[in-house]
Amino acid sequence: MAQHALALHREADALEFATRAVQLNDLDATAHLRLAEMYRARGDVDAAIASLRRAIALNDRLIPTYFALAALYLGHRGAARGAEAL
Repeated sequence: MAQHALALHREADALEFATRAVQLNDLDATAHLRLAEMYRARGDVDAAIASLRRAIALNDRLIPTYFALAALYLGHRGAARGAEAL
């Protein structure tokens, strides 16, 4: 639902849906990945990074999470700092 709300430019609803999904199951790495996407869409890079790191901690084989994290570091933090963090 979060992605559909985001596609309809309803960012506040999208974030609410994604947050609720994580609250319902904090052990769902995919839910944390989706929450990170909602944070990124709102420009909250630090919250997005925290959600992506949580997703990786829960499932280190969820490959899209690494790409999303790298993109955030490279796009918003600088290439050198991003490479060190990964």
